[in-house]
Amino acid sequence: MARKVIRESAFDENGNWKSNEDMMKFNDKYFPRIDIDNKERYETEKIGNRLFAYDKEDKVVDIVFKDDEEVDILGDDKAPWRIMDSVGLSEENWNDKEARIEYLQEYSDDLDYEADSLAQQFIRDELPMYQKDKDGNKEWSLYTDM
Repeated sequence: MARKVIRESAFDENGNWKSNEDMMKFNDKYFPRIDIDNKERYETEKIGNRLFAYDKEDKVVDIVFKDDEEVDILGDDKAPWRIMDSVGLSEENWNDKEARIEYLQEYSDDLDYEADSLAQQFIRDELPMYQKDKDGNKEWSLYTDM
């Protein structure tokens, strides 16, 4: 006898958030809030389109962002900054501007490479499974007319 798995989801059957509260709970669980305005604890550096915050207390660099949906709902001023990823960095290296810029640029480049690789892998391996047939129905085969 097969077991039925029941999972609560923050999404409805169309893949949309059930509520703004569900979206905020999801974000709080997976992307912690960070108060980068606390200048005693954090210093920031922008590299390209990424904002990095150095946590002087924990000696880590956080990549921070604002969720677009939260900005739409709360406004840019009230939407919280969130941590996407963190990596350790000594205070000595953070304070050396040349070393800091080089390190953050390499880190940013690595993230770009990883994102590009994941996108290419999705296009190659996953997207064909979601192609629609001539009648607009989802075709779950890897071999579809494109």
